[in-house]
Formats: sequence, C-alpha cells, structure tokens
Amino acid sequence: MKNRFFVIFRDNKMLISINDQSNLIEYSFKDLKTYPNIPFYVNIFDTDNMKKKIKPIVYENLNTLSEKIFKPEIYILAEDDTMSIEKRLIDDFMFTTLAPKKVFFVDQCVLLTSSNIDDYISISKSCRMFILSYIKSNHIIAQKFIDKKDYSSEELNKLINSLHDDCKSNKIDIFLNGTHLKKYSHMGKIIDTFELLENAQKLFNK
Repeated sequence: MKNRFFVIFRDNKMLISINDQSNLIEYSFKDLKTYPNIPFYVNIFDTDNMKKKIKPIVYENLNTLSEKIFKPEIYILAEDDTMSIEKRLIDDFMFTTLAPKKVFFVDQCVLLTSSNIDDYISISKSCRMFILSYIKSNHIIAQKFIDKKDYSSEELNKLINSLHDDCKSNKIDIFLNGTHLKKYSHMGKIIDTFELLENAQKLFNK
C-alpha cells in the first residue's frame, strides 16, 4: 500500500491522518497572526520554527518501516473556497516541511459521505462565505459561493433549489460541512473533521 497522509487545516490547527490509522496527529499554530475573513493558513510561512517542529511530531507517529522510508503522498482536504494562490502556499509548505512525493488537493464537499449515496447537497461555511455544492458520483456538478451572513433555513433552501434542476426535489440528502453550522442541523447531517478524514481514507486507500 502506498504511504498516504491526509491533512486538514481547521481552527488554527493542522490535523494529519496517516494511511488507515485511526489516531490523528494534531499541530496547533498557537502564535500565528490571524485576520478577519482571511484563512489562518495563508500565514503559515510566518516562522521557520513551525516547519522544524512539525516533521518530528509526524514521523514519531509512523508505525512501519515502509512508512518511515518511503516519501508520502499528501492529500490536502481543502476548504471549498480555497483559492489557487492559497493552494500554492500550502503546497510549498508541505514540500518544505514533510518532503512528500506528491501533494494532491481534494475539495471537502466531495468527501461528506462514504456510503452508497450517489448524489447530495453540501452546505459548507468558511471564514469568508457559504459554499453550496451539488455532488454527484464524487464530482461537483454545480456550486454557489454566497456571502457569509445569518441565512434562514428557507433562504438556504431557495438557493439550493436554484443550484441545479436536480436540486428542486426535496429527496436529495443534505450534508453540512464544519463545526459552525448547528443552527441548520435540522436540514441535514453535520460532518465533522474525523468523518472527513475517514471518508478520504476509504476513498483513496481502496
């Protein structure tokens, strides 16, 4: 099996899951400057000390010789509004920190279920905006980026209905991505960080 790391940046932390391990490696960016409406990870190059600390923490959690010898493939589970320039920053950070074989980016909205559900609606919320996505067979079919404000459930449902003709039916499952969407929990299932990482493991470790 290939050596794979699955990574999420969330709440000023980097969470890493290795291959099919159930434990998570967690690194907190404690002294990082943050700004309103700007993802914290755009500033992860602010200090070289972070890069020196992260590699030993990760590698002490490797269990097998193959994990320790072979360069990993790193899958970044990116927020749905991550911009290209931000992906380049994260890519550079990963290569200078963990020296992987390759870095891949996967939108979180396509990882909200590992079951036999073929199509669903994703409601994601970042520090900047809401992202509504219609997912079918692990592909983004339609997507809307809307202002981050206090929407009612009725307003979100109207926006979902306008995503795609298929979304006008009330039969499509809705999943909510993140820890700040409890207000809308009656609309669908909230998916936490651990489920995202577990779903990614199941998808890419087949």
